[in-house]
Amino acid sequence: MKKKSTFIIIVIICIVIIIGGSILALKYNISSYLQNHSSSLTTQQPKNIFPDKNPLFTFKLNSKKTTSSSSDLHQQSIIIYLINDTKKKPIFQRNYYADGFNGNELTYLLATNADSFKQRGTLRTLGCSSLDCSLPWSNFYIWNTTAKKFILDNAAQKDDFNQLLNKYNTIDKKGCSLFTQKPEPNQQGLSLSELYQQYPTYSSYCKATQGLDTKNLVFFLQAKKVIKEILKGGNFSSNDIKNTSL
Repeated sequence: MKKKSTFIIIVIICIVIIIGGSILALKYNISSYLQNHSSSLTTQQPKNIFPDKNPLFTFKLNSKKTTSSSSDLHQQSIIIYLINDTKKKPIFQRNYYADGFNGNELTYLLATNADSFKQRGTLRTLGCSSLDCSLPWSNFYIWNTTAKKFILDNAAQKDDFNQLLNKYNTIDKKGCSLFTQKPEPNQQGLSLSELYQQYPTYSSYCKATQGLDTKNLVFFLQAKKVIKEILKGGNFSSNDIKNTSL
């Protein structure tokens, strides 16, 4: 009986030792994991700097929704500083609805491997509800080390503006079908460009009420002309659209 009790006590002691050792090992493993991964967890936090390699700039972006129900359409404001400027003097700054982006969207895409960024969004709508009624635009900026400021770089972005011209051509060809399936008889089958060419004095097009306003049509044609001028080598921005003659 005495031998049996001694055996039980020894077994209990062994179990306690095993459990205690397991707990200590678990604590050590958790501590080692946190030490080994703390630096990587820190570096994964987003930082408002660009480019990623050898960053030169810090930036501050603010966003707001343009409608109460919008999920991805929004306007952004931006301020960019030199990363080593302790006085934090802005070298580029834009508020909401800047540079003629009066539509639902104005956002910024900052390059990860270059000293440049893209400003993109919608300028306005033609007054109809389909996706083709929104007029997209992009401005490109690149850092000028001599002038120490971001300068417009649209003339160098031929591929992007070729795509933009294709978009505007698609909108143009749809004409009054953007607004109604039963346009005014004399405007049936005409493109937006043809509408203005044939009836330049009209105050509205396509239908008697809630049709295409002349101001929106003229702005569309101005924007399309600026795109063509950019593709010819002109370095124009969205701010130049309203001053373009037809």
